[in-house]
Amino acid sequence: DDRLTPSFVHLWVSFDARGIPEDLDGHHSVFNSGLRANVDAPRNMHIVSIASLFDRDAAPPGRHVAHVYAAANEPFDEW
Repeated sequence: DDRLTPSFVHLWVSFDARGIPEDLDGHHSVFNSGLRANVDAPRNMHIVSIASLFDRDAAPPGRHVAHVYAAANEPFDEW
């Protein structure tokens, strides 16, 4: 069953690096409704990659940069 998602979101954000451990994993999956909900539930799953943990030149000194992607399963109009 190959279905298209009705919308998607890409965010690039910069944030203060203070307090972020140097050994923090660079990739994270965030499930707002938990793993027990369907992966395709509205606004449930977001993928976060903190690129500056792999390449310090990806962000200015004292900052980190993250890419957040959501293959959204709700209509685009809701965004």
